[in-house]
This record gives sequence, structure tokens and C-alpha cells, in this order.
Amino acid sequence: MSAVLLAVMSLGFAPVPFPKPPKPVLVPLDQEALQGEWLEEGGSQVVYLFAGTKVTVTQIGRHCSGWIMTLDPKRMPKSMHLDGDRTTTTGTIPYLYSLEGGKLTLMLKGSNRVFQRKPR
Repeated sequence: MSAVLLAVMSLGFAPVPFPKPPKPVLVPLDQEALQGEWLEEGGSQVVYLFAGTKVTVTQIGRHCSGWIMTLDPKRMPKSMHLDGDRTTTTGTIPYLYSLEGGKLTLMLKGSNRVFQRKPR
């Protein structure tokens, strides 16, 4: 009986563990590299504007669609999902992408769209 009482009392004086600090939110390097405006090659005047995880597509200066971007740069080939922002656009576009030397290539079902970083 006293052994049980001693065991219960010792639990009451056990140290409380410190809370774990929150894990830092890591921004993928590709996400940082994508920030800014990208102009599609070939004269189509399509511009993708990357701001954080938001992507705005314009053509000839007019807003066409808005998207929320999710990257998976660890997958090979790398993948980018654009989900409609629900205000102007719905649905999902599952791109594969390549980001090399100031060029962004978006690949979807065998077609490639190549973009150059727009000069500031």
C-alpha cells in the first residue's frame, strides 16, 4: 500500500517537459527563384506573375486567371500544381517544370511552354 502511495506521489513531482519550439517554415529554393514576372517566348504576350504562392496570368496586359501554386521540387521531374483561386479560376493544372538559367519551362501532356524572366 505504501509503495503504491509513494509511486503515485512521485508522479506528482515529475518535471514538466518544455514545449517544443515550432518548426521553421521552409520556403523551397525554387519558389524563391520563381518570384517575379515571366514572359512566354514566342510572342504570345502571356505573363505569369509569381508572388509567394499566388500566380496571376495575364495576356496583353489583361488579367486572365488566378492560381495558388504548390511545388514538389524533390520529385523528378519536378512538379507544380496550380489550383484555381476560386475567385476567377477553378480546377487544377498539374505541370512538370524545369527552372534553369533564367528560363522556366512548364510541361503539360507533351507540350512545353518556355518563359523568360521579364526584365525589371
